[in-house]
Amino acid sequence: MVKYPEFDKRERFGTSIEDAVPPSRVTRTPEDRIAEGDQVRLHYKNRQLFVIVINVVAPQERYEGRVQGFVDAPPTLEINGLKAGCVVGFCHDDIWCVE
Repeated sequence: MVKYPEFDKRERFGTSIEDAVPPSRVTRTPEDRIAEGDQVRLHYKNRQLFVIVINVVAPQERYEGRVQGFVDAPPTLEINGLKAGCVVGFCHDDIWCVE
C-alpha cells in the first residue's frame, strides 16, 4: 500500500546561464529526468530520507518509491509511522536531490 505523507517542499530556484552547472557534475538536480531505480533525497518533518524510485507515475510530476532510511544521528528507522521499507508517493517539488 502506498502512503502519501506531507513531505517538506524544496524551494524553487530560478535558472540562468550564470548559475548553470557544468555537465561533469556527479549529483543531478531535481530538474533532471528521474527514472525508476534513481535514488532521491526527500525531507519529512525536517529530517532527510533516501527513497529509491520504483514507479514513475507521471514524468516530472508524480513518483512512487521505497524508503531506504533516514539520515540523522543516531540513525532512525521510523518517524511518525513512516519507516524504512514502506512505499511512498511524492511529487516533483518534494525532491531535494537526485543521487
